[in-house]
Amino acid sequence: GIIGGIIYLINKKEYVGTYKAIIIAILVQMYHMGITLILAKPYSLALETVETVILPMTIGNALGIGIFSLVIGGLIQDKKKIKQLEEDLEIVTAKDQQLI
Repeated sequence: GIIGGIIYLINKKEYVGTYKAIIIAILVQMYHMGITLILAKPYSLALETVETVILPMTIGNALGIGIFSLVIGGLIQDKKKIKQLEEDLEIVTAKDQQLI
């Protein structure tokens, strides 16, 4: 969450897009696995666990972030379309009022 917030601020409070979100999710997952290897004892058991879970966990997280990001991207596009339609309607309404 903190990393996502930092990236949002770095990206000037703009949506990063699906591709970047997936890449960030993969990098964060690698970071988590690295922390696990550093902190867990015994190291051999931690390494075995990381080797077992890293691929399915990374794929699962990347897919989840990808799907979520696509939904958010769609909502942002829809919001922009609605705003444009409202502006177009205001222009048409203003033109109609001038003709009366």
